[in-house]
Formats: sequence, structure tokens, C-alpha cells
Amino acid sequence: MRVLEAFGEPIADGGQESFVFGVIDKIDMTDLQIDCLTAYDCRSEKYRSLVEKQGGEVYTLDLPFTPGKSRQNIRKPFREFLKSHHYDIVHIHSGSISVLAIMSEVADKAGVKKVIVHSHATGFSDSLKHRAIRYVGSIFMRKHVDYYLACSIKAAQWKFEPEFVNQALIVRNGVDIEKFVFNQEKRMEWRNNLRFAPDHYVIGHVGRFTREKNHAFIIQLFEKLHSKSENAMLLLVGDGELKSEIEELAQKKDLTDWIVFAGSVSNVSDYLQAMDAFILPSLYEGLPVSAIEAQAAGLPIVVSETVTKEIDVTGNVCFLPIKDIDAWVDELYRRTFSRTANRNNTDTISKIRKSGFSIEQAANELRQIYCKTIQGK
Repeated sequence: MRVLEAFGEPIADGGQESFVFGVIDKIDMTDLQIDCLTAYDCRSEKYRSLVEKQGGEVYTLDLPFTPGKSRQNIRKPFREFLKSHHYDIVHIHSGSISVLAIMSEVADKAGVKKVIVHSHATGFSDSLKHRAIRYVGSIFMRKHVDYYLACSIKAAQWKFEPEFVNQALIVRNGVDIEKFVFNQEKRMEWRNNLRFAPDHYVIGHVGRFTREKNHAFIIQLFEKLHSKSENAMLLLVGDGELKSEIEELAQKKDLTDWIVFAGSVSNVSDYLQAMDAFILPSLYEGLPVSAIEAQAAGLPIVVSETVTKEIDVTGNVCFLPIKDIDAWVDELYRRTFSRTANRNNTDTISKIRKSGFSIEQAANELRQIYCKTIQGK
């Protein structure tokens, strides 16, 4: 059975990719071949190597990535690709409803047996424009999609019309839990690598530098924290189109000596070990993998109220309004600078497993879906 994981964004180190390639690493490959394709470029050699190790290929169409503009330019190259590459299943991942609609139509017309669309995120404002895009997208998806998947109900509601939300299968964003378990030796190693002193208190964040991740708020929050304690440090892991803008903001506030911009990394688990607290002030999210990973690492976590409550599987997550920055300062100061967190909590891993957020469970669920699609045709 040949499966194509098709991406509507470049393959980088985002949460969507973390989930998909985590599944590829753990799924039972018996009678399966899984290839990956992005309409743009692959920026992660780690993921390319993983797919090749599992017997697959990563293909790129090398189109210019222009978020917010028409995606119709992917139609012809994707159609030409499917003419020369046969797949039983095409599983489409994208933050763009337009991409889900275009790719599903092309795949179906190319004779793909089953077409799957997957929503990995929500949005900030359900505007008239967004509702119109969702409605038009649903017209195409209704004709060409066989299975609707989402990481949460909110993510399904954001991308799909109500009739399809009821049909959607929820596959939780699983993580490789064991990789993130707290390790004191790794903590000391990576704090040393990043030049953090023993008395530094490191506030951390993992995510692409995009509007929804709200990095400007993080800088404002850190400015207040650092004025309260000079031992405060900020660790930002990720890359993206707004990174240079945030670096300039940090420079204007004279904070660069206390901020580490780590860039895109393939070993997020090591960076989590170096942190003392994890923050996620997102304007919107689907079901952020990073928050589950941070819980596996035993970190105290503070997130915005816009993030789904489903992520709190350990009781270690605090939800706060973005508008009340002082509440964030007080909560982080109380939970981090007193170092009251018990990162060796043996119940953490079992709680995450029981909640269904292990990557092994997600891989098993997707294999069942893939197999079912062929049998049910």
C-alpha cells in the first residue's frame, strides 16, 4: 500500500511536521510504503533521512512559498507529479483550507483510491472572509475527500463545515514521550552548552516565529520578568518569517544579552531540559505538540486561554488571559523563581500515556485508518 503524506507548507521543524514524521518513525510499516511531498522545499535533513530510512522518499515541487496569497499555482505541478507517481492514499496536511481543497481535488481526479485531509490547527478570528473560504473549500472537499482528520474538535471546526466536523476522526497529536523525560545530566549538559549559569532561571518557548505564536508578547513579558530578577533568561527555539522582527524588538529593549535565539533545531527535547518553565501565549492553536512535550519534560507551563484545555493532561498547566501580562509575570515568578516544580514526577509519563498523547498510539490509529480506507473502498 503506497501512501503519500502531502504538505501545503515547507517541511521544517513545526508541530505539524513533528507529528507526521513522529508517526512515520513509529508506525508498523508492514505492507506500507510512505513517501512525503511538499509543494515548496524541505528544510529538515533529519526528516528526509528518517523517511529514507523507512524506505520512502521526500519530494519537493520547489514553488515559492507565499503565505496569504493564492495557492492555485500548486495545482498543475501536483497533478503532474501524481501522473508519474501512483499512490493508494494521499493524506494532506496544511494550515490552508485552500490547499486542502486543491490537493484533494487533484488527488481524487488523479485516481487516488482514498483522499484524507487533516486539520492540525485553529485560527484567531472566525471572520466573514474565513467563513467564506471554509464554505467554498467544503464544496470541493465534499466531492473529493473520503476521510476528515483533526487533532481536536476545535481544529476540525476551524477547517471544516459543521456537516464534516461530525464526521471527523480525532487523532491526538502524540509525542515520543520517553525522549522528553527529565534527565538531570542532560539538563546540566545543555545549560552548559547554552552558557546558562546555575543561578539563571530560564523561561522557554518552542514554535515558529509567526503571528499566531505571539512572540512580541513574549518579549514584553520577559522585559517585565527581567526587571524583577536579573537572573531571568529567555530561550526561544524555532525559526520563521518574523524572527528578524522579534530580534530587532529585543535589541530595542536592550534585552539581547539575556535572550538565546536557538533557531530551528532537531533535538527540541534537549532544549526543554535546559528550561525552568515553558510558555505558550498563542493567539490560537489546534492542539500544540510542544505543550505535551513540555509536560513530558516535567516543566511548569503557562499558556494563553485560547489554547484548548485538552492539553492539560498532568495538572501542571496554567491558563491565563493574554491581556493580563502582570498575571503572567506573577505566575511565572511564583512557579519558576521559587523552583517548586518537581520534574522527577513519576506519574507524568503514565498520565500522558493514559490521555492518548503518545506517538505510538497516534501511529496505530493512523495505520488502522490507512488499512480501513483500502478495505472500505
